[in-house]
Amino acid sequence: MLLDENMIWNNQMSAQAVGGVKLLVKQSDKEIATQVIANFHQGDYLINDDEQLSEPSSIPAEKSTWRDNVNTVLALLLLIATGIALPFQRWKTRRAELNNKQDH
Repeated sequence: MLLDENMIWNNQMSAQAVGGVKLLVKQSDKEIATQVIANFHQGDYLINDDEQLSEPSSIPAEKSTWRDNVNTVLALLLLIATGIALPFQRWKTRRAELNNKQDH
């Protein structure tokens, strides 16, 4: 469990005054946590910057359909008019979910 994480995130100037982020560990996990910290200080978790990284795989983007655009616009208009936020899904995703339910 982390303490003061939000305090540091929202106001980085107070990091030293608060003492930074604190990590709480269960008493039963104390030995493991101590070993992890020791390994960290020894450099066991360093990333090799000289290592050649592989190219990320690209996933083709789906084109939006007119139904996706209409659903988005209607949800945004409803939010603006009433303050009620409605979840909206892509029509293809929703249709696929419904087809999967019918198949099973």
